[in-house]
This record gives sequence, structure tokens and C-alpha cells, in this order.
Amino acid sequence: MTAIETYLDTLEQQQRLLVIALRELILASAPASAPAFTEAIKWHQPTYSINKNICSLAAHKNHVNLQIFRGAELPAVALLSGTGKAMRHLKFCTTDDIDAEKVGLIIQQAVALDAG
Repeated sequence: MTAIETYLDTLEQQQRLLVIALRELILASAPASAPAFTEAIKWHQPTYSINKNICSLAAHKNHVNLQIFRGAELPAVALLSGTGKAMRHLKFCTTDDIDAEKVGLIIQQAVALDAG
């Protein structure tokens, strides 16, 4: 069993469904020209990196955040929430909240920034 599978087993059903859906979008959204994501558990959550940390999935009691490490620097920063120096996030309470086009755009911009 991989570390990600072990992590998923610790989640409640709704969180698990959200994390799985977002994970699939993250992995599918990187441009074909980019190196493959490294997927690891860091800070007790799935984290995706190429050169540096790009994003992570933080499961909370009633929602899951897609955290973008350098979100404040993205052209689409207005689509993200948060006020930290660098990190911004998208919040999802159900799988119906996931806008695949929006998530894909954010991930593509974050990968481009990482390649930068």
C-alpha cells in the first residue's frame, strides 16, 4: 500500500471522494511538457512538486482545501482565497463544488511558475 493509499484510508467518505477527485485533476492538469509530479505525504497531507512544492490537499472536518504554495504570484490569484504572504487555496465541500476547468487553470499556472 502506498503512502497516499494509507492517507486516503484515514479519511471520512466525503473527504476521501474530494481528495481522490482533486488528486486526479492535479495529476491530469500538468502540461505534457512538464516533468511528472512527485506525489508525497508532507505535513500529513498529499503534496505535489516538480522543482519545488506546487500544491497540496488539506482535508478538514467539513471540506478539503487545494493549497497552492505560490498562489499569490499566479495570474489567476483572484480565483483563490487566502491572505498569506504566498499560499492561497480553493475550498471544496462536495465534489459538485469542483470546477475542473478552474482547477486545471490554477494547476497549469502553478506548474509554469515552478518551471520559471
